[in-house]
Amino acid sequence: MAATEDFDAAVARDGVYSAFKVASPELRADKPMVLSVVDRCGVALKYASDELRADPEVVVAAVRQDGWALEFASPEMLGDPAIALEAVKQDGWVLEIVAEPLQADPDIVREAVKQNGKALQYASAGLRSDRSLAFEAVRRQPEALNLVPPELKDDRSFLIEVLEQNLEVFKFLPEGIRSDKKLVLEAVHRDPRILPLTTFKLRRDYEIIMAAVSKDGSALRFAAEELLGDADLVLTAARNDVTALALAAPSLFSNREFMLGAVKIDARILLKAPSELRIDRDFVHECVKANIMCTQFSFAEAHFLNRALDELAAAKNDARRRCQTAPARTHRR
Repeated sequence: MAATEDFDAAVARDGVYSAFKVASPELRADKPMVLSVVDRCGVALKYASDELRADPEVVVAAVRQDGWALEFASPEMLGDPAIALEAVKQDGWVLEIVAEPLQADPDIVREAVKQNGKALQYASAGLRSDRSLAFEAVRRQPEALNLVPPELKDDRSFLIEVLEQNLEVFKFLPEGIRSDKKLVLEAVHRDPRILPLTTFKLRRDYEIIMAAVSKDGSALRFAAEELLGDADLVLTAARNDVTALALAAPSLFSNREFMLGAVKIDARILLKAPSELRIDRDFVHECVKANIMCTQFSFAEAHFLNRALDELAAAKNDARRRCQTAPARTHRR
């Protein structure tokens, strides 16, 4: 009891690992005590007795708390599938130290790459070529793409599948593939968020940008500047995200057809039209037919009313001047 109390005091003062390191041989051979210790600090297994470091129950408890506790288990424990499975669930890197036959165990490798995709490098050569395991690894950790065999790196369907799961994979594609229009076009069709990760050359490609904005109008912000003057492209984007209209090239706001298409989406865009369009009665009537809200943003009617009032005032002034300058009439009885 006194030894336990002294140990508890040491734990409170120095922490579990340090206290167990200097604990008496009796405590380090006490299974209930050791189980209590490794439940709190798995790597404290290092200081357990030889017998307990070979005890599956103790080792499992230790690796569940910290996968790397497996380093301190007896050598035969490194070949135990159940213990290895628990260890790699905690830290995929532990696959490095399990017995070699277990590095060829699909279940153990799958759990390892789920925890850390780059653990794939410690799998057997056969499993590194396994499509489903490679997919799991790359999906979890895009850098793991560097670990898969060339035949998978060049497999378009494999790359598209993992891109759908994790767009960051695109950063690790070989340069030639990242510049491949066909692959990028297919990827953008599936998920337009890939667009900002593509090359500048591909962001100048009308077909790729149209594919992206057809799915997500906000993707227009990643298009090359020269494409922002294309009416069809901007209107397609705006139909999916009205804010795309703000990206349109200034020249489009003078384009009658573009403006008529744009006001259908958002009447406020009429405010961007030059004055010659906004006072064009026929144009404004077309806009109102397209979107009744345009009446709030047009000054055509006010313009024509003001012009009519000006003309009336001018006519009155002219008539007054004529009256003032006309000779007086002679009235006969």
